[in-house]
Amino acid sequence: TNKGKYSLFQLLVTDNFGRGRPVLFAWTRKEFKRDVVWILDCFRQIMEDTSKTESFIMDCAQAEIAAVKLTHRQAHIVLCSFHVCRAFCRKVSFSKHTLHFIRRQEIPL
Repeated sequence: TNKGKYSLFQLLVTDNFGRGRPVLFAWTRKEFKRDVVWILDCFRQIMEDTSKTESFIMDCAQAEIAAVKLTHRQAHIVLCSFHVCRAFCRKVSFSKHTLHFIRRQEIPL
């Protein structure tokens, strides 16, 4: 996101040499399923045929996953390891902080 709280969606295709090539950038105010479906429909119109799209690599956003399942049923969804690790670390860090806070509250002084 940027200062305006807009999310950037970037779609890349992999060429014959295994390099990712950006083909679409889209800014959206909210990450709703309908917005992501619209972006993927634009991608389909630009590329004329996306039926051979084999996989999507993305973060853990449920709206994105649901949109891809709707628009590209045959494609595999792969979660980005960076985003998964970051989400896991945030969850573990939050849990430790909460547990520490609860333990401090339970100790009578």
